[in-house]
Amino acid sequence: MASAYVVNLNIDTNTSFSQSFNLANDNNAPLNLNNYNIKSQLRKHPQSTSYVNFIATAISPASQGVISIKLDPQSTNNLKPGRYMYDVIIENVSTNEKIKVVQGSVIVSNSITRDS
Repeated sequence: MASAYVVNLNIDTNTSFSQSFNLANDNNAPLNLNNYNIKSQLRKHPQSTSYVNFIATAISPASQGVISIKLDPQSTNNLKPGRYMYDVIIENVSTNEKIKVVQGSVIVSNSITRDS
């Protein structure tokens, strides 16, 4: 695979967040994600020891190369407004090869409407 796709995101606090990514191999065909683990984290900066794990999954069928990252409202509510960084890494279960496939910055904004 080529270098990671750069996709910048916006997340509003106290809301559900979901983003999907279509991954392709070097031949521009969908990347078969069978036998891959997917991880994604959000951090203030790369050296930050605190982070939030996205719920990162391959959308079925995994052979179509679509990844989804999600946060529930409770997770987004715990974020402080500001700029963050994130990436998505896939790991081949057979070879343990890890590849960064998506990366970017995230702007977290406060939601105005809240639960009573």
